[in-house]
Amino acid sequence: MDEAFHNKTKYLIVARDPRDICTAHNQGQVNAFKQYFRGGGHDDCYQYFATLWRHVLGAYHGSDRVKVVRIEDLVRPPDAHESRPKARRVVKDMLRFLGISKKSKAAIDHQLNLMHKYKGEYGGHHYDMGPDDRDRILDQVSHRRNSKQLFNAMSLLGYHRRKFKLTKPKSAMVLH
Repeated sequence: MDEAFHNKTKYLIVARDPRDICTAHNQGQVNAFKQYFRGGGHDDCYQYFATLWRHVLGAYHGSDRVKVVRIEDLVRPPDAHESRPKARRVVKDMLRFLGISKKSKAAIDHQLNLMHKYKGEYGGHHYDMGPDDRDRILDQVSHRRNSKQLFNAMSLLGYHRRKFKLTKPKSAMVLH
């Protein structure tokens, strides 16, 4: 795409917590795209996630043409840890990055309300997962061997290593 459009294309890439992506029902992306990564070893969803984000964040580091938005910043409604103004700011930052004219607060809130319908599909809550299921996933991931790349990618994107929680991303590419 860069070559075809003379490095003028803007990319808004959506990230999702790897623990949500790597549950049994959500591994279609891994199966569809793992063939495009050299070096093999990407039958493991978490390693695929780490490799994918290492490539993306490395290739576009410092570029003003690429931004990342975490889906959780948009679909999770305000609670004690997140607020409507934060979600609204993320949307405004997305629109500004894409060069889309300003939208009203009401229009943004309307879209956020539509996205909030899917709040139960993120943060370890998909497929009717209960607290025991979430604890099992968190424990499995936090105790993985050779997961330095995974934990680094999660940190860059702002996913807490031991909780289904957003943190401040270490990559400036992430809108938050």
